[in-house]
Amino acid sequence: MDAVFPNFVNTFLESEGLIERASLAPLNETVSSVKKKLIEMVLVDSTTFISIEGTSTDAEAVHYPTEFLNSIEVAGLPPRKLNIKVGMPV
Repeated sequence: MDAVFPNFVNTFLESEGLIERASLAPLNETVSSVKKKLIEMVLVDSTTFISIEGTSTDAEAVHYPTEFLNSIEVAGLPPRKLNIKVGMPV
């Protein structure tokens, strides 16, 4: 993290520096872990948004259990629990 985002806590508000950098890893879990650590480093109150918990119809619930839907993390989509802090890029 320090190599890709040097002095992150003091420079995260400067979007120019973040645009030129990226977190790449073979697994989405690794990228999510790095994101969580970076967010925790910023000492600002956060707001948490939670996705809808369920399916649009009861018939779909048989095919897609809530536990399974909550466990999926797809690149390009926000996680089930999205923590946002003022000034952080989204």
